[in-house]
Amino acid sequence: MSGGDRCSILTEKEKKKYVDQYITKRSKKNAVNYKEVKEHIEKETGKCISLQTVKRIGHELGHTSKKTKRLLESEGRSFACILSHLSLDTKDFKEGVAKFRRKCQRVNKNRLVFIDGTGIRSEPRKLRGLAPRGSIPRVTAKRHEKYEPRVDMWGAISYSEPLVCETFTSQQRKKVINTRSGKRGVKGYTKPMVKNFLKKKLAPKIKKLKGKPILCMDKGLHSKRRKLKKLLKVVGQQICTMSGFFQLIQRNLLAL
Repeated sequence: MSGGDRCSILTEKEKKKYVDQYITKRSKKNAVNYKEVKEHIEKETGKCISLQTVKRIGHELGHTSKKTKRLLESEGRSFACILSHLSLDTKDFKEGVAKFRRKCQRVNKNRLVFIDGTGIRSEPRKLRGLAPRGSIPRVTAKRHEKYEPRVDMWGAISYSEPLVCETFTSQQRKKVINTRSGKRGVKGYTKPMVKNFLKKKLAPKIKKLKGKPILCMDKGLHSKRRKLKKLLKVVGQQICTMSGFFQLIQRNLLAL
């Protein structure tokens, strides 16, 4: 006996109201995922529906899962997202990249030590949400991103293992004395804080490494090589700031 077509658990009217319209409305302010859509359907209709069925219906109606965009509560309306795609298709840029890659290939990777800093916002939010095809899912926030609590960190890794990591929360940074104003409280990592990290935490680790490591870091510290060597208490080590390579990229970006 052959099986016939099974009737959908939701009517066309219910699909449009509880799936299509619900996802579209929530995507403009507080995007949802399929699990939340399933809970909404079961709450409103009283029907038990599987998550796989909800995903299939959403896909049929043209909804896709994508990264969310941050939207402040005070904005009150959604804005169109303007995407600009830059093409680094100049001759100088290509030659610069090729030259840099050839130089890197001649370096023993066991000598490399990478130093960098970063930071993350501590307010949790959804990274992905549902929205109609061609639209961007949005989530609301009480404060602008730059005013949220932040965790800043500096760290160093070699090719084979992590060397050292230091973190500062917003509460910890409030206790740090600002060398310029003399008051307590700093924003992010200041230059004296980075120097202290290099001198007291990273320098002892560098001394224990075998051979002569190549210290790689961006130009964000704005310090000369001789000053960095003095901070790290190293002699003979090569310090690569990669500033020339990044300046080449910036020139090509400005020329576009």
